[in-house]
Amino acid sequence: MKGAQSWLILLLIGGLLGCEQRSSDAQLVLDETASAEVSRIRKVLASNEPFTPADFVVLQDLRSRFADAELLDDTYVKALYKRSDWQSLEEHLRAVAPAQLTLEDATQLALAYFRQGKYAELVEHARSLRTIYPQDFSLLKLQAAAHLNLGQGADAAALLDGRWDEVLAKRDFDAITLRGRVHQQLGESTQAIEKLHLALTLSPQNKTALNALARLYFARGERERAAQFSTRAEDVQRRATQQSMQRLHLVDVLSTMQQRWEEQKYREVLELATRAVDQVDEKTRAVVYEYIIGSHQRLGEMEKAQQARAQLELLRK
Repeated sequence: MKGAQSWLILLLIGGLLGCEQRSSDAQLVLDETASAEVSRIRKVLASNEPFTPADFVVLQDLRSRFADAELLDDTYVKALYKRSDWQSLEEHLRAVAPAQLTLEDATQLALAYFRQGKYAELVEHARSLRTIYPQDFSLLKLQAAAHLNLGQGADAAALLDGRWDEVLAKRDFDAITLRGRVHQQLGESTQAIEKLHLALTLSPQNKTALNALARLYFARGERERAAQFSTRAEDVQRRATQQSMQRLHLVDVLSTMQQRWEEQKYREVLELATRAVDQVDEKTRAVVYEYIIGSHQRLGEMEKAQQARAQLELLRK
């Protein structure tokens, strides 16, 4: 029954993705172990859980075994995105004809261009894709940002102003910040300051807006106000760096924990899990508790396993 459920779930996922179930897809969903791994990996990719190097190795192995499975292709794209492997993501998606790209893939390809500083390629890509998805605002914003970075402020302004009522209705602080920077590039400092302050009312920790305001006020000779915004931007950056370092450390801890589990070094698993359990989000915490429970059980510590399970049940309520 478990294998049948995995088959049905993956078949439904494939259908939702618009995939034709080819031979590799059929083989994948009928392989209980492989389909369970795909389900697990997709859950990780859709959550805040870290996608570990070991997970990527598993995915690559599955892709080699089921080379033409479209469900694995979609999973691979999501994995590259989560790993911020922009070059590989670009190479993979450029092999697909533009008319066959989904909106999600088209946006991810645009983002891959942006992250690599390939702004001219992004503009060309977005122009062609926006004829297919004319109402999508994410592609438009990325194209406008690319124009800005190419020094084409007037083009960026035309794109954003054409949808400005929508920007305000959505309270889209990223687009408002971008419009402020466009004003700045065009020498329209008063309008730039107005837009950037609006962006900060919606997102007070907006480092881009803070830095832009610091530069604008400095250029106007208002050095005290410039220093205030510069200090706020530095504080935001410092906190972001600390959080990033903590996340990287947690990824390393969780990856090592998984390796120790596979090596059946359950005491080490417990040490690592104990360190991680209070530092992760709620979904990941439930996974860590499963490792704690399983390790205690394999060490014959049934009372401690029951205590950990009680903590897990409280977490799930």
